[in-house]
Amino acid sequence: DPVVLRNIGRQNIKLSTYSSLLKKFNQENMPVYTELILGLPGEDLNSWIIGIEKIFESELKGQLYIYPCEVYPNTKLSDKAFQKQFNIVTKKIILTETHGSAKEAKDTHEFQDIVIGSASMPTEHWRRMMIFSWMTMFLFSLKTAFFILFYMKYRFGIKFISLIEYICRKDMPKSCFTLREELAFYETHINNILKGQGRCIIMRPFGDIYWDAEEASYLRISQKMDTFYDEMLVLLKTFCRENSISVDKLELSELVSYQRMRMSDYGCRGKLKKRFQFNFPEYFESSLQSRPIKLQRRSQIMEVLRKVRNHDKKVFAREVLLWGRKSNRILSDVLWHNVTN
Repeated sequence: DPVVLRNIGRQNIKLSTYSSLLKKFNQENMPVYTELILGLPGEDLNSWIIGIEKIFESELKGQLYIYPCEVYPNTKLSDKAFQKQFNIVTKKIILTETHGSAKEAKDTHEFQDIVIGSASMPTEHWRRMMIFSWMTMFLFSLKTAFFILFYMKYRFGIKFISLIEYICRKDMPKSCFTLREELAFYETHINNILKGQGRCIIMRPFGDIYWDAEEASYLRISQKMDTFYDEMLVLLKTFCRENSISVDKLELSELVSYQRMRMSDYGCRGKLKKRFQFNFPEYFESSLQSRPIKLQRRSQIMEVLRKVRNHDKKVFAREVLLWGRKSNRILSDVLWHNVTN
């Protein structure tokens, strides 16, 4: 947002240049990640959501990382006059460093100050946008609904943020227990942060390190992927009906099947093959490379090249999430071909 950039004395490259670079990197299969900071002076609820949509529409296919604004000594944000000018509200919380070793209660803890509100974004709005941001990273960055979001955008013109907002408002069907559980977790977690707790999560079965909130969500659903995507299909049918979107039932079902097949399972073994009646394998491969084609009813067979994994949760978390997030290896590799008869 130009107002925010002016307030913090910073300039970014033009969005058009950013988009052009992303498209070029996508065509070369080079993973790219983008970072945003929540809580800067001048940012409000609307500019934050609109900014995320602009990032998505600029051909980002890799990672979007969102961080709460941190206040460091000898910076503008630490200056009392600057804080007063923008009515900046800060909170001292326990420092829990992402992917760092988890500390025990007896250990000496460090602390950090984060921005939790300003004149343009009251704390209650910041709270909502932090939850929205975690859900955005869970669905988009960690790829759990990555292909679904792209399909809805380029098939029906539904904004990326629209489906995410629909979920965050809890407008989804009551049967979507998994997403409702994650939202409840985010609500509890943000309350704890506002009480001074750290912003990272310990997931002991997956290793004695700190995970970001959206990563904790990913690790939880990795143990119940089938259930999650059964619920996602129900959610999409309801969303389409409520928004008067006419869609072929088989097309929607195959969309969710494709999304499911591209996700790595905890403990998955061997290969998986499926015949699609729509050309989803080609459609999404072209999309990832910023060479979009039309979705049409053309039969294709896709095979997932899953690595054989043992049932060690620490190995899964390390190889799929820790190593795979920035490299896009969080997605399973696939081969596909057209059916000629």
